[in-house]
Amino acid sequence: MIRNHPTSTADGQSAFSWYAPATQPFPDAIALATPDGDVTFGDLADRVAGEQARLVDEGFKSGQRIRHDHPAVKPGSVDWLATLLAGLNLGLQVILPDQDWPREQIPRHTADLLNADDREPAPHGSQAGVWLFTSGTTARPKPRFRSLALLRDDVARVAARLPDDLRERRPAGLCLLPLSHGFGLVNALLLVHSLGGTVAMAELPQRDRIAELLRTYRVEMLYSWPAHLQQLADADLWRQAKAPLRWCVSSSLALSPEVAARFNAASGCPVRQQYGATETGPLCVDSDEPPSRSTQCVGRPLDGVALSVLSPSGDTLPAAGKGEVVVRLKHMTLPAEELTAEGYYRTGDCGYRDSDGLVYILKRFKPFTDERQMATNAGSDA
Repeated sequence: MIRNHPTSTADGQSAFSWYAPATQPFPDAIALATPDGDVTFGDLADRVAGEQARLVDEGFKSGQRIRHDHPAVKPGSVDWLATLLAGLNLGLQVILPDQDWPREQIPRHTADLLNADDREPAPHGSQAGVWLFTSGTTARPKPRFRSLALLRDDVARVAARLPDDLRERRPAGLCLLPLSHGFGLVNALLLVHSLGGTVAMAELPQRDRIAELLRTYRVEMLYSWPAHLQQLADADLWRQAKAPLRWCVSSSLALSPEVAARFNAASGCPVRQQYGATETGPLCVDSDEPPSRSTQCVGRPLDGVALSVLSPSGDTLPAAGKGEVVVRLKHMTLPAEELTAEGYYRTGDCGYRDSDGLVYILKRFKPFTDERQMATNAGSDA
């Protein structure tokens, strides 16, 4: 049976003070389809309000930091999301450990954020936001602050590139757990909710559940990364699902042409590339019709993103000139020493823009030490 979204109601209220208004008129619509059952926007709002009250009772105040890693709360679950939203609503800085870390590593990687000297001014003042961690160009992941204002901009920029008819239908999206890093948070969760859509959650390799979710909720959006797409490139899965997948985007790591072709053949939906960084959020997406056939093409910069390519001497290169990609955007919260004199962030990626303004990412100047990166890109130059 296909579940349709209910019509809007005049008295629909939401506790998501920072969520887009699109979620507020639909309290009876399914916000989350989890292994433990469906949760409506109204139910989720109640949970967020309860978490806010609990955090206030515990003495948390705007601008303070809280580490979001309670052992009883499963990452990507309803309780996990409710605590995250409650913290942001209260103006907290929520520390989000990478969900792939062993639990014993969490205190080591996050200790500096929680043990900062209270006598020193807190970085980023009293801004609400989340602390994410780089995948690892060093042996120890570095924390990066993403303000609530930047998260809002992330969602708005990505939503603006969706096809109009898809955005207006409040589409369901498949969210593959664990929900790790900024791309999963923005693309697979916040973006779908900003449209009033359903986030259908599943873990790989729960193949039967994925097929059921695709079929039940008419999933039309999938934001993922190459390792997941490789597992989902299963023609029998998509035949069972009979899902009308319309929009599939790969982020985070380099996508091989072979995986892209296999997924396209299995699902009937082409894979688009999105580009960004933990420090900045989404920067580019291939939203052209049809999408580029080159997996090195990541499309055009999103609205509000200034992107340039620099030579080794720091000069701006013309079209087709290959060099380091640098970006600047509003609400970017990075230390001045990591920016150029003009305020651009040096991504560490080698790429170029063609004469039509499309961006191509070729390789990294600095290799990642993260084991997932090395495993996924074994034998690849990209």
